[in-house]
Amino acid sequence: MRIQGSYPDRVDAIFNLENGNVRGVKKAGGFSNELAFIEALGNGYYKCTLSGNINASEVKILIGSTSIENKVLSWEAKSNNVNGLILIPSTLKLELNRN
Repeated sequence: MRIQGSYPDRVDAIFNLENGNVRGVKKAGGFSNELAFIEALGNGYYKCTLSGNINASEVKILIGSTSIENKVLSWEAKSNNVNGLILIPSTLKLELNRN
């Protein structure tokens, strides 16, 4: 998962859905207070949370599957991994803090 402001500002996390762990979280550029955690909801479902602070007028959220070989900051690199990923739009939440 990635939250991205203007390049290269981003915070990335890899969530391991096989064992319910956060494999890693890294930032680049102007993000601060980056945090990732995963919570088991039962029946093989997980709530994955990624957050960070950035001063930006626009952000992008990228979500995709990867393989264990990819590093956290390059999780979106080509992968032969074929994992099922189900996103329920009503469960996606974006919070903006306009201080």
